[in-house]
Amino acid sequence: AQQGIVIYYTIDNSQPTLNSLKNNEPIKIESSTNIKVGAFLNNYLIGKEIQLSFSFHKALNANLLLTNKYKEQYRANGDNGIIDGLRGTLNFRDGLWQGYEGVDFEAIIDLRKNENISEVSPRFILNTNSWIFFPEYVEISLSEDGNKYTDLNKITNDIHLKNPDIITKDFTANFENVNARYIKVKAKNIEKCPVWHPGAGGKTWVFIDEIIVN
Repeated sequence: AQQGIVIYYTIDNSQPTLNSLKNNEPIKIESSTNIKVGAFLNNYLIGKEIQLSFSFHKALNANLLLTNKYKEQYRANGDNGIIDGLRGTLNFRDGLWQGYEGVDFEAIIDLRKNENISEVSPRFILNTNSWIFFPEYVEISLSEDGNKYTDLNKITNDIHLKNPDIITKDFTANFENVNARYIKVKAKNIEKCPVWHPGAGGKTWVFIDEIIVN
């Protein structure tokens, strides 16, 4: 690390300045918060500020079972990295996204007890230049016992995959206050790059950063 760097941050969406909070000790987060962090050298901001988003929700650090394994280089914070409250940036290499190559994303979240569920919202990223596509669709269903799943909600992607921008999308399922302990989430990988893509026929990636449950 460069000598003399001082870190300042804000929690009110304002830009970090020399009058902002100073990172002398760990930051305690107790609710959903956006933190903007700036590195200063000789009283001047170095580069751009970094924004970190923390989401508190019912699946935070619950048990999670993955059907398919992510690629190790895109593991986020490991198996539970997609229910740890940390939201990814538009950079899929930021260490907060979990990447799956050529396979579907499939997971079961165990909340450990029945909860009243009104919304389940997994987020994905589109970056076609890196062979990362939105899933064709996402299926979300709920269960009280882990055996019988009901209230199936299918969310089909409505954004053209040829979109040249790097964007994120929440595939949100809404429920009428259903009591459930288990949540099943499946995101269908399109599997092969479309014919218009430079890598036509090659394996595609699905990247997910957080499944928010409320």
